Amino acid sequence: LPLRDEASFFGRQQVVSRYIDAIKRGENRGVFGIRKAGKTSLLFKIDRIVREQKLGFVLFYDCKSPSYRSLHWNELLGEICNNIAKRLHIYIKKEYDIKNIIKSFRYVVHEAAKRNLKVVIMFDEIEYISFKSRMNTHWHSEFVDFWQTIWSVQSIHRNLVFILAGVNPTVTEIDTIDGIQNPLFSIVQSEYLQGLSEEDSRVMIRTLGRRMGIKFEHDAISVL
Repeated sequence: LPLRDEASFFGRQQVVSRYIDAIKRGENRGVFGIRKAGKTSLLFKIDRIVREQKLGFVLFYDCKSPSYRSLHWNELLGEICNNIAKRLHIYIKKEYDIKNIIKSFRYVVHEAAKRNLKVVIMFDEIEYISFKSRMNTHWHSEFVDFWQTIWSVQSIHRNLVFILAGVNPTVTEIDTIDGIQNPLFSIVQSEYLQGLSEEDSRVMIRTLGRRMGIKFEHDAISVL
């Protein structure tokens, strides 16, 4: 399972620093890689630092969850609006029709900007709510509307930042979708998450080994 505490998180310091700097500058990021590479653990680490440094607040969405991927784009945006409103302790009407939800989204992001708070939205397993979705095909046509709305608000309020995570960065790299410009194209800087470095692996293995009363020789660490 993804790591939610500092005691089990090792390495990735340079990667984490890049993402925190991007959040401070209001820049979007994407982290992609094979399953179990540690992408979600990295997102949770970033969340902890955002809270520690009081930069703002993070909203995390696991897009493979049926409770999110089954929603239409305006309904998902409504969920996001409600969660931002709760964090800000403000009231908004739960009206999810397209016209009202766009107004509500602009309003809550604007309110956060007035308080000098970053709104960091993390979308894990982004493929499930994209034009690549195999389970909920309504996202093939609604992907553009969803991201055009977020992009338009972000162009006005730079306190809104999003981070995407998934297996394949195609959702950010393809320039057009059925002849329509991909809203994510060129506005997300992505990177591929690699395995731990040898030094980070050595620190992790020796630290965990000490907790279990086990010592690892250098050759064993290299193999692991």
